[in-house]
Amino acid sequence: MKQVQATPKFYHLFSGQEINNLVQHIQNYQTIPFKWFYRGKIIENWQQIIQKQKQAAFSTLKSDARFLKEGLLWIDKQQELTEPLTIVDIGVGNAEPVKTLVDILTKAGLLTQYIAIDISREMLSLAETNLKNWFPDLTFLGYQGDLETQSVLEIINPEKLAPQGQNLWIYIGGTIGNNENRIQVLKNLQKSLGEGEYLLLTCSLRFTDSQDQYTLKDHISVDVAYYIAELLDILPEDIEIEGKFDQATNTFLTNLIFKEDYQVKIESAGTLKTVHFPKGERFNIYRYYCYEIDNNNKMQSLIEDCQTAGLNVNSYNLDVLLSRVMLICHKNTNINI
Repeated sequence: MKQVQATPKFYHLFSGQEINNLVQHIQNYQTIPFKWFYRGKIIENWQQIIQKQKQAAFSTLKSDARFLKEGLLWIDKQQELTEPLTIVDIGVGNAEPVKTLVDILTKAGLLTQYIAIDISREMLSLAETNLKNWFPDLTFLGYQGDLETQSVLEIINPEKLAPQGQNLWIYIGGTIGNNENRIQVLKNLQKSLGEGEYLLLTCSLRFTDSQDQYTLKDHISVDVAYYIAELLDILPEDIEIEGKFDQATNTFLTNLIFKEDYQVKIESAGTLKTVHFPKGERFNIYRYYCYEIDNNNKMQSLIEDCQTAGLNVNSYNLDVLLSRVMLICHKNTNINI
């Protein structure tokens, strides 16, 4: 049995409440939620991935940027945009995918402000820096929050939104698949949409007859696995990183497996707690649910989740090469969520 203590860097990166939540997830669910690690040096790793996607001939980054432009054109055809919009970006990341969209709206005089929501304070800071560099006159408002546990209007100041009908909601990057409770996230978005407002949502898909191979090569979850070990003072040679596709749940998983018994002392809520990582046990650190698409390009489970959450799908665009889709949704006012 190896006994260690969480490092000072761990306490620097996480607040007391975040540490308490992390300990509870480890002890109760054997999970270390990936979404809490968009901080520290993982930000640098993420930037490197984005840079590679910018240089690639085809990438989900470029696909999402194109989707947003096409989505804006579709909305303009429906209602002829004449009043300036406020963009509300859920999970903004570094804002790279929205650059073209913001450029179009800014040049047309159709953008009032940019509201960004992200679970990571560091990502919000990075997004603000990037957007200010690209568009110095843009008004940026950043809010830290988690849409899986909070509604949008619990995260942001509702008074900062534009009048009804002048907010454009975007939730891109495929982030919906990382959530354990996807329908709750969609419901939280649905409650926020005003009349005449649209949500642009992108996610990754898998064909029903595909033979899925999950490779960890260059995957950011590997960086997070070693970062977790570093922060908890666990030797890198004492962990194994497992990547697999769970056919039963349509979910890609990255698990941390311990080669040695570990007890890690972590101070949480004023108490020094001992967190046990038994030898051979799996702790999930990354999950991505892939909605299915059949050979007729039907996405029944995705459409059904949206409908359950009170969202009507008006239109969608497919990138078959990258198995990517953008949905254009609006609020179903006939359903009480």
